[in-house]
Amino acid sequence: RVNRLLVPACFFYLPILLYNIGYYVINQGNISLYDCFIDCAIPTALWFLISLFYISMMHALIAKYVSSQIGLLIIAIISFIVGYTMSYYKVPQYLFINTSITSLFFYLLGNVFSAKIKSLCIMNKYVAIICGSILLIISQLIYDFNNCYIFYRNNELEANIVSVVFVALIGIIGILFISVFLSHMKLASKILTYFGENSLIILCTHLYCLKVIQLFHLPNGIQFILVTICMVPIIYFLKKFLPRLSGIQPLFV
Repeated sequence: RVNRLLVPACFFYLPILLYNIGYYVINQGNISLYDCFIDCAIPTALWFLISLFYISMMHALIAKYVSSQIGLLIIAIISFIVGYTMSYYKVPQYLFINTSITSLFFYLLGNVFSAKIKSLCIMNKYVAIICGSILLIISQLIYDFNNCYIFYRNNELEANIVSVVFVALIGIIGILFISVFLSHMKLASKILTYFGENSLIILCTHLYCLKVIQLFHLPNGIQFILVTICMVPIIYFLKKFLPRLSGIQPLFV
């Protein structure tokens, strides 16, 4: 997990570190170094790697003492309640600990129901796309109807706890159903498999590309296509020349 999550997190954070230090030096006297990092101008999704590392460590500890699915389910529910309570009472978050406690719920649910998730592949593809679309629409309706604001990075769960759970779970299941449908389309399946296998690199680099492309004020759909295209050479370069720093191969043995 250190090789797969923390090493790439440090590596891909380096441009942000250099940018923030440079910004501080240029604007010294007008802004503190702390504010440069808090109000960083470069967007990043690297918080996800740090949070996933915490979750993996928590799961390793839990799995050592709890083997029953019921036990894991109980711990998952308790974890979500604790995380939601932290959000409700605005408990300060440091290094995404609160987010990790909340998200452990989904991680453990994935472990408990992994066999059932894998069995989805036998579903009829047309039934899958219909069910998936309906579930995504329902998830969006719940979100809008309850005037929710859910931002996991900062553990901001501004909705009642039932709405938060249903928006997430219904949305996740909807995506799983749609993935069943797409797996029957050879070209789409190959493309998604390629991007899925390189999701860590995409997670760490796509916002850098987006930040540059946004300067041209193009429609959102065009921006999405351009970012997707940019990912291909970036994935090739990092896997070819920097595999140990980008989490493809282990840096530490």
